[in-house]
Amino acid sequence: MTIVNVGVSYRVAPAGVLEKLAVPSPQQGGVLARLHAAPSIDEVVVLSTCNRIEVYAASDGPAERVTGAVVGVMAAHGQIPADDVLRTARVRTGDRRDGGERRGDRAVEGRPFVRLAIRHIGSRFTH
Repeated sequence: MTIVNVGVSYRVAPAGVLEKLAVPSPQQGGVLARLHAAPSIDEVVVLSTCNRIEVYAASDGPAERVTGAVVGVMAAHGQIPADDVLRTARVRTGDRRDGGERRGDRAVEGRPFVRLAIRHIGSRFTH
């Protein structure tokens, strides 16, 4: 199983980008539905707080496809280009073929993805 985490925080992203990507409670169901509808995503959780947005997605497919689907939905939700999301996002993968962390399109050496203690990211988990 491949697990991908795409996160954007106040530490890296401009406030305007963070505000656009935020997922208020009334919009969570719609964003989760769009993420779960992506063919490359089997299970997904969205965490949106006042200072960060994180999406955890799981799939049997390659990390690149899962990351692309997550970034695409985040960009569409925030009405910003996907490149802007990637430029400010921290992407971590639990794909056995890719044990590293990526920020934008460059690998960050020496920081392996911390595997989740949870066996499954609940597709029905909405809060």
